[in-house]
Amino acid sequence: MGLRGMLDIVKDLLYKNLYVIRPDMKAYMELCLKDDISDVERRIIEVYLRNEEVSQVSHVPLCQDTGLVTVYLASDVAKELDVNIVKSEISAYMRTLNMRNSQVKSPLVHENVGENQIPFIKVVSQWKGIVGVQVSGAGSELQGFVLTFTGSSTTKDMIDAIVSEVLRRFPKSCPPVMVGIGMGGTLSDATLLSKLALFREIGQFHSDSMVSQFEKNLLSAIKMQSNRGAQGIIGGRCGVAHVAVEYAPSHIAGFHVAVSFQCYLTRSWLSHV
Repeated sequence: MGLRGMLDIVKDLLYKNLYVIRPDMKAYMELCLKDDISDVERRIIEVYLRNEEVSQVSHVPLCQDTGLVTVYLASDVAKELDVNIVKSEISAYMRTLNMRNSQVKSPLVHENVGENQIPFIKVVSQWKGIVGVQVSGAGSELQGFVLTFTGSSTTKDMIDAIVSEVLRRFPKSCPPVMVGIGMGGTLSDATLLSKLALFREIGQFHSDSMVSQFEKNLLSAIKMQSNRGAQGIIGGRCGVAHVAVEYAPSHIAGFHVAVSFQCYLTRSWLSHV
């Protein structure tokens, strides 16, 4: 395909992140409108859907928080590319998308970089022939968390702890949300896996039957115990759209579970190349 063709794919994915509601989330919200939800929650979802048309016509991103951009490259794709060129080209493209300048030099040097925003590039060994782009705004990004369990922890222990934290945090993430969970490996592995899980389509559960059942149990527990809907409204019904889990082998003594959220825009798009 070559560098130019790959850059075109990445640019298309980034544009969709900012200007298009991912089809599976759009379908979920349309199903919510057919459900017995409150008038307030209905109006919120209708505004969400209407904003997509306004965004594209007026060339204004769906959310004013255009956040941090991460480009994920499968290892076999990355070896064919100059990652520095990808970073430079996408950085220049970002200046054409009417993005808010939300990036600062560092947590210690809180100086805005202006239009010199850069994307983060991550090479994903678990993928093959895949390119993904993710946009992380503060609303959902800052609600992510990590829990640590011992090797003797039961499935119930994990579900109870995860659900408790999710219920406390997700209403701040502009629901309906997608919940990505990474389990096992090192701390950095678990965190990366939680981000990769967000690329999963809503309603698609893991191919491993045990993991799939864990996802379904988690989603069921969250929905049963939650009283929040779109935009975190109390008494709502459509607050959490899906739970997706990715895992890696873990140490016998214990393991990390990282949880990441994605807002109703579900700004995680991928393409097979």
